[in-house]
Amino acid sequence: MAGRYERHYVSAKDTGKVTDVKAHGPVPSNYSVSRNDYKRPEGKIYAARYTEKTSKRKTSEHPCSPNNRRLGFRIAEEGYQPVAVVGAIQAPFNYNTKDWKWKFHKTWADAAAAALASSGCSVDDCPYHPSDRRTVVYQHEARCASVVREMGGRSLIIVTPEIPNNAQRWNQFWDEEERPKMYARWSTGPQGTSKPIVLGCLPVWYEWNTREALWYTLEPLGSFGIDWNKNLNTKLDSLNLPCLQGIRVDTRIMKPSHLHWTIVGAHRQYVMDTYVFPKNDRGEPIFGNWIQQHLDHMKLCFQARKRSDFVFDKDRKYSGPDLDWTQLSAIVLGADNARKYAVMWDDAIDAYITYQLTQNDENWMDFSRKMRKATVWPDCPFPQK
Repeated sequence: MAGRYERHYVSAKDTGKVTDVKAHGPVPSNYSVSRNDYKRPEGKIYAARYTEKTSKRKTSEHPCSPNNRRLGFRIAEEGYQPVAVVGAIQAPFNYNTKDWKWKFHKTWADAAAAALASSGCSVDDCPYHPSDRRTVVYQHEARCASVVREMGGRSLIIVTPEIPNNAQRWNQFWDEEERPKMYARWSTGPQGTSKPIVLGCLPVWYEWNTREALWYTLEPLGSFGIDWNKNLNTKLDSLNLPCLQGIRVDTRIMKPSHLHWTIVGAHRQYVMDTYVFPKNDRGEPIFGNWIQQHLDHMKLCFQARKRSDFVFDKDRKYSGPDLDWTQLSAIVLGADNARKYAVMWDDAIDAYITYQLTQNDENWMDFSRKMRKATVWPDCPFPQK
């Protein structure tokens, strides 16, 4: 822990007294921080100064405080790029500090209980996603994930600094200038099959041996929060949903199950990297046009009483919603009545990974059977081969 990572602005004993980080969460990566401590009769206090690195705008309040959010202090995107792994579902959003409000809790249990309560609910020891297994798992995190999963029926997303699992850069989060990027990842154990709750974990200074963390609940803010909550709480029980406004469905022929299957199919085909979806200006995949064209294709097949191969037309005009990865993931994770299709896809994905590891005919046949089950159209008016 020597070298430049020893440069910090709070001593090991006084981590708990850094009230600004407890009150408002991590300092955005586009700010440098300087601190001076002063002795007072009631004890040592800290005076902080934050400088936005590009504009050089300064403030004595945390950039994410309500006052500075109102004053428009710039909060840059973290810029963390998740690593895609075929067959493993990414966390449903890229973390950006401006989109979330952090609330500190004294223990992981308090944070989990608060998050479960706000989501409507009265172990394994390594992260679910393979690319996250190189990063640290916090003290009590596996237990927290297990409680959230078993008692609350929820998946768990952790927002945290990117710290290697050997904890070599544990204290770098408290650095004045070069702090690690914040990012969102799935926690430990089975994840990505049910509605998630989001908790924040920040490393306690000098506690790399125990992996002790500060625990937070996170509340989505602004337009991101409105969109996230709307999609996550979507009940796919009709064909006319606000989040899908602009996608046309012929209710005389189509049923809700056809929409459920198509949405889950788009989501899981992206996970398996079996289809190249169109992208927006930011290079992110978008699914709305594909879903619309696939629904139209199903309708034509139903009318002809014969299934044919679907071919996406990238040049076809489309005026409906883009539906990016975050929006689509929230809909899939939040919709209980679409989960059976997601489970079928996940069984096929697991079988595919097993075959890739073994390369034997028996496991290939198992994958083929499960893939066939996942790709059969529900409520089809004719026999499918």
